[in-house]
Amino acid sequence: MKSPLNKYYVLPVLFTFAIVFGGCEKNRVNDEGSPILFGMDGIEVYTKSALTQNDIDARTVYVFGTRNNSETIFSGTGITRSSTGIWFPPQSQIKSWDSGQYTFRAVACSEEIYPISTSSTPPTTSSPGIEAFNSGLSIKVNQPTDYDESEMIDYLLSRTYNVADGNSKPIVGIQLEHAMPAVEIYVIKSSKLNEALIKTISLTGFFTSGTMTCNSPIEYGKTGTNPWSVTPSGGKTVVYSLTGNNTDNKVTIGNDAASTNAKMKIIAIPQQLSSDAALTINYWVNERSSDDDPDNYVEYTMTTPFRLYNYDPQSWQAGHKVIYTLLVDTGIHLTGTIVPWKDVDFIEGTILPDID
Repeated sequence: MKSPLNKYYVLPVLFTFAIVFGGCEKNRVNDEGSPILFGMDGIEVYTKSALTQNDIDARTVYVFGTRNNSETIFSGTGITRSSTGIWFPPQSQIKSWDSGQYTFRAVACSEEIYPISTSSTPPTTSSPGIEAFNSGLSIKVNQPTDYDESEMIDYLLSRTYNVADGNSKPIVGIQLEHAMPAVEIYVIKSSKLNEALIKTISLTGFFTSGTMTCNSPIEYGKTGTNPWSVTPSGGKTVVYSLTGNNTDNKVTIGNDAASTNAKMKIIAIPQQLSSDAALTINYWVNERSSDDDPDNYVEYTMTTPFRLYNYDPQSWQAGHKVIYTLLVDTGIHLTGTIVPWKDVDFIEGTILPDID
């Protein structure tokens, strides 16, 4: 069932949730039977359907925990956030600390995934849809077959939080990471152009379905990202398109990424790109001589698709973001930038081919 959270319009913001529970921690550190409590720590989001920290705070996160590598403490148990910022399971499922070593992790999804199967066998999944199995360490996902940003499926897996001795009774940190890459396409225009409108943006030649597994999430607080193994499935037959009309349904090309309506945002299956992966745009430029003259829309067509494989990055990796920015001007050429999801302060510029 589609979550109502997917109706939210989400801005690209880095949320860092400060776990400030000093008073609560101080009062219970040495108490017998102190409950196991959780705190959330940081989510990066970039698409309308991706879960923000605010979204996470308003929904259920599912936790797994073991003691001494054998005793199951939590197995896909739902936890929710209290008004104090502490996360609890239902009263009947609250567990207390004991001596011994503990390991915890958590998952969250834009779709309903409860109950989470413990089986290692991939389930049957409808399209679009997602199933979590292998105790949340594996997913089988089918992204939409038609482009709709709000229908994209987002899945997050936390790092592993280890507690050497349960007698320390810490707040268990949950550090969620997006399992799949975000891919964003922006078309912007030179400020010298009076008006430019999109006729079609098309993205083709990539997998939208697959099975993913991360058997060994990295430890909480360490650098790097969770290592996923990915098996794409199905064909690369899906076409994601954004279309407009130069009179009624206008898709206006803005002067920058913040203002343009000519944009697409998807959540993809991690994959190595091939020569099949292609981006094509057709657009109109209003070439009237002055504001007083009648509209004069001239269509420009990209006859040779832009082959994404020919430019860095050559793969869409788990937990990263790729941005393609296309600039149209009177020279009718394109430029692009590609930004890794994590290293948002680092930009690698790439010159894309001219339109014939």
